[in-house]
Amino acid sequence: IKEVSASRGWRALLHYKPYFGYFSERSYVDTKDFFLASDGAKNAERELDLTIAALAAEDVSKQSFGEKKQTAYCAFPARRKFIEKSFNVKFKTQKCADYEKVFKDLKPQSVSMMFAASYPNNPASMFGHTFIKINTHPTNDLLNHGLGYAAMIPGNEPSAAFMLFGLVGEYWGRFSFDPYYKKVNEYTNVESRDIWEYVLTLTPEEIWFLLDHVWELESTGFSKYFFFDENCALQLLMILEATKPEWKLSDLLIYYIPGETVKQVAFQPGAVREVKFRPSLQKQMQQSYGILTIEEKRSFASITKGKADFKSSISQIKNSWVLDALISYYQYQRQKSSEGQTGENLEKLQDLLLKRSETSTSAEKREMPPIAQNTRPDLGHDSYRIGIGAGFKKGAGGIAFDPTEPKQDEMFYDFHWRSSYHDLLSSDEGFADFSEIEVPTVDVRYYADQKKWRLDRVQIAKTTSIFPLSFLESRPSWAVNVGYFTPRDFACNNCHVAHAEAGAGAALGLLSGRGVIYSLLLAQLELSPEFKKGYRYGPKLSTAMITNLTSASSTDGLFSKTKLKLGFDHFWDVDQDERASYFSQTSFDLAKAISRNNEVRFGVVHTQSDSLPDDGTEIKINYFHYFN
Repeated sequence: IKEVSASRGWRALLHYKPYFGYFSERSYVDTKDFFLASDGAKNAERELDLTIAALAAEDVSKQSFGEKKQTAYCAFPARRKFIEKSFNVKFKTQKCADYEKVFKDLKPQSVSMMFAASYPNNPASMFGHTFIKINTHPTNDLLNHGLGYAAMIPGNEPSAAFMLFGLVGEYWGRFSFDPYYKKVNEYTNVESRDIWEYVLTLTPEEIWFLLDHVWELESTGFSKYFFFDENCALQLLMILEATKPEWKLSDLLIYYIPGETVKQVAFQPGAVREVKFRPSLQKQMQQSYGILTIEEKRSFASITKGKADFKSSISQIKNSWVLDALISYYQYQRQKSSEGQTGENLEKLQDLLLKRSETSTSAEKREMPPIAQNTRPDLGHDSYRIGIGAGFKKGAGGIAFDPTEPKQDEMFYDFHWRSSYHDLLSSDEGFADFSEIEVPTVDVRYYADQKKWRLDRVQIAKTTSIFPLSFLESRPSWAVNVGYFTPRDFACNNCHVAHAEAGAGAALGLLSGRGVIYSLLLAQLELSPEFKKGYRYGPKLSTAMITNLTSASSTDGLFSKTKLKLGFDHFWDVDQDERASYFSQTSFDLAKAISRNNEVRFGVVHTQSDSLPDDGTEIKINYFHYFN
């Protein structure tokens, strides 16, 4: 018993892990019903001993485990199979009505790890979402079953409350077993998220073991839901580890980001048999529109913008390409507006489908534009990042808050650490285009001439989502940034401000989607004892152009996987009569990914302020390494 209780397989069934990855092991299951021993959450040997005793008991009339009041034989089928195999024994068969009711008609053939790409408009989905698909219908994928794990959130819970309660574990997490078409409708159609599927190499016996283990968790054991670690990503890794103990999947440092946990599975030798892609409804719409000629796009615009009577206009269409594009467009609009089975878009869609059924497919052959598959998570860089850099700071002198630091022209060296996740200059492969989430980041700077270390920046949270406007869709771009750092318009290396800004704006796509130009109007607030009133606030205009210098398919050449950013920020201080009424920054940045997890950057920042007698310029080069 001692040897088996110490095995990876048994401890995986109990969801044992070192606390925060380093401290003593304990179970991540929080309910007592999951354990037979009073100290079963920490004592694997005693839990095994009592589990064997319960399974071997002659009189089970008093056994009552979990919500369904089951016997040990019915409540813990995965444990039972593990013990029978480990000790070469067979327990007396019992009838398990609740278990049979759930699984009697299920005929699983394979299991897939699923990843729904990030959805910036929902705090719960900003990092993406993982779930498992049980494949039972080889000819109709939508009839398969989705197995997910999520927090049990009260209806109409505000996003701010969800973020707070999710951080401190105020919600219980539960598994759910839903038809896969519901998952597709939620993620691909309503939220316009790509779905990636990783078909696993589990045997039929292992698939049933996985389902048995989920039954144990759902009927007897629940866990508190924590946004960054004990979330959907960790729970799915742990049930896979319980099924395949030799797969070391949950050995990450601190937190569990869905895309990073997909990598844990994808990089496991022999774990994945096939990778499949289901594009979002938005991408399908863009593909259907992209194949149209200029004249056909004019016809499309006339109909969708209501410039002509809808029914009479579509009755004159003889081209199946235009009808297909219109059908895709109104399908997307109906999902986006949450009309359901009623509404104007549905009526138009029905008219279009009827017209399409009466129209033969156009004889002309056209090559469909490819759908971008850039959100595949296992191709993206890892989330943690460390970096080093060196640079030269010139000018921005004249007002030294710190009299011991009068010198303004000098060399410096940067040391960088970031917990997660992705920024605008990083390669977008594996991530949503032109978006960033950074939480948290620390930059320390060493000034060579002064021989002094200074805290340069603590980025608490920064999120930016850039949505290029198009004829098909118009959504605002937005940004939120909270941090503590050395402001560049201070002639002081050891002065800091607490900084917060938020706002929105618009963006336009460039170079066939390779680039974007955007302008955001932000409200900015900074707190610091260096200010006479202790604060400053005002509007800030942030404008930038970001572009990939080559197409995503280009992997060779000096400028492949290289991003260029030109930026201009201007802040107006509306309430500081003793300091600057404005300051502005112009920036140039070049970033090249030299491999999936290695990157070099070169940047120049020029600062102007009406309180400084001369401008300041900072030139630096950085090397970053990503890891998990």
